[in-house]
Amino acid sequence: MAELRVFKTDQELNVLRYVCEISSEAHKAVMKAVKPGMYEYQLERFIEHENDNGHFSVFRHHCYYHGGCRHLAYTCIASSGCNSSILHYGHENAPNSKEIIDGDLCLFDMGPEYNCYASDITTTFPCNGKFTEKQKIIYNAVLAANTEVFKTAKPGKFLYLLIL
Repeated sequence: MAELRVFKTDQELNVLRYVCEISSEAHKAVMKAVKPGMYEYQLERFIEHENDNGHFSVFRHHCYYHGGCRHLAYTCIASSGCNSSILHYGHENAPNSKEIIDGDLCLFDMGPEYNCYASDITTTFPCNGKFTEKQKIIYNAVLAANTEVFKTAKPGKFLYLLIL
């Protein structure tokens, strides 16, 4: 059974590429919508527009309307400022209710599901569209590490070798 999950057919790879592309585009749509003064819960459930059926989440709406992804793969994580460093922030006992302050970094961990395959993308960006110098240094260091791992990752490589 494990081998069935590890090895993918070309069709399965195409589905994975598709759901990741839809998720990436939805993340971009949310990034464009975020503004200082909003609240964290609005990142996840930000109202793009209303109709007879009520309100729409930008992320969920984009995934469904543009990609046919009817479900999210997991509960969205939407955080800002210091809360962005808390793993799996924003649950019933710690709601994501902080106001987003100008200069805060926002972190989204969101992904849709399509044909039983899921995307899992986390993005970090400044709510006002501009990194501070300190934020830029840290962001670029993480980006450089990420880029090196992607250069090293090849079919047949073991994951533990990538993180050493």
